[in-house]
Amino acid sequence: MNVPFYIARNYFGGYLSFGNKNNSKSWNSIQLLTAISVASALIISLASVIVLSVFNGLTFLLGDLNEVFHPELKVEPAQGKVVTVTDEQLNQIKGLSNVQSVSKVLEEVALFDNNERQIMGVVKGVDEEYLRVSNIEKGMFRGEFKLRDGQENYAVVGLGISNQINLSTGSPFSQVSIYVPQRKQRVSFGPASLLGRLALKPIGEFAIQKEFDDKYVFVPIETLRPILQYGPNQVSYLEVKLANVKKERKTQKEIEGILQGTANVKNRKQQNESWYKVMRFEKWMSFAILLLIMFIASFNLLSSLTMMVLDKRKDISILKSMGLRNNDIERIFRWQGLLIGIIGSLLGVGIASLIVIIQEQFGIIPLHGSFVVDSYPIHLKAFDIVLTIFAVVVISWLASILPARRASKQILHGQ
Repeated sequence: MNVPFYIARNYFGGYLSFGNKNNSKSWNSIQLLTAISVASALIISLASVIVLSVFNGLTFLLGDLNEVFHPELKVEPAQGKVVTVTDEQLNQIKGLSNVQSVSKVLEEVALFDNNERQIMGVVKGVDEEYLRVSNIEKGMFRGEFKLRDGQENYAVVGLGISNQINLSTGSPFSQVSIYVPQRKQRVSFGPASLLGRLALKPIGEFAIQKEFDDKYVFVPIETLRPILQYGPNQVSYLEVKLANVKKERKTQKEIEGILQGTANVKNRKQQNESWYKVMRFEKWMSFAILLLIMFIASFNLLSSLTMMVLDKRKDISILKSMGLRNNDIERIFRWQGLLIGIIGSLLGVGIASLIVIIQEQFGIIPLHGSFVVDSYPIHLKAFDIVLTIFAVVVISWLASILPARRASKQILHGQ
């Protein structure tokens, strides 16, 4: 039997049992400090799990939104604005076992105009394979994602752009004029020589998130290519749909090998690397701040254990006379600190997990306004629970070191 743990467990239970017949002023003070220490561990653990779960929820939500717009793999030029992909290279990429579809994309900064109402954005020319590699249809707000119908060409516009230039999607008389910079200027004078113009009927609007809605307009790549004056094998990037996302790293290397260093292949996280870094930084900074609060609160635990050592001087002498060594006495009070951290963190994590699960399932905290979800996004991860318990217990253990050593020294000097 672990004697130090058994004694520490009884001390811990005794100090949290109010109404003991041996109550005194010092006893009550120790009880109060012990209860505050447990409550501190509980509150910090509860807050930590909830805060980390909120960041997880935001990451999952925005990750889902990014899946609508960003491909599983994106093949970008290593240098310059476009990459040249020959028909042979394209066929090799399509022939890879883990590649389902490949879409060619041309992209350029553009000016969008409707009856002299103008806004800057990005025009994105895509081919007929685009719907096979993208989930853009899930983000359609009005109309449909259709860029060609026989000889007729259409545009699909972000909701933010549509609202700002007052487009009437689906109207037979509505038209959006797209102006893009020309690579090869005509021999003439005036601004017209610098820009190419494309006029298309808007047939649909998408609403994914503000970043995309206020920026993009989709058009057929066949109509955009001659305006931008690029060759048939030149693309801004390729978007790739995979059969198995778990094998994306292998497929990345295979595509890079086919293109022989002329392009970089990025997965979804790499395409949004800065955003994921910001979210991770904010998440762990919040966690660090909570741990700092727990560290400050641990001084209360140190005080309660120090008073406990003073209160148990007679018990310590008796235990020493019964054969317990200095190390055993020290372990009793270290166990006392560990028990406070363990009980407090387990209670806090349990309550927090219940709150998070209820919010996930029932959305008891709503979001007011125009959002893609009705309730606050939140997601529980086992790693966050384990990390929180570990951190709180370690801080509690560290706070018990000095009082435990003091208890050992009292025995050593016969106090």
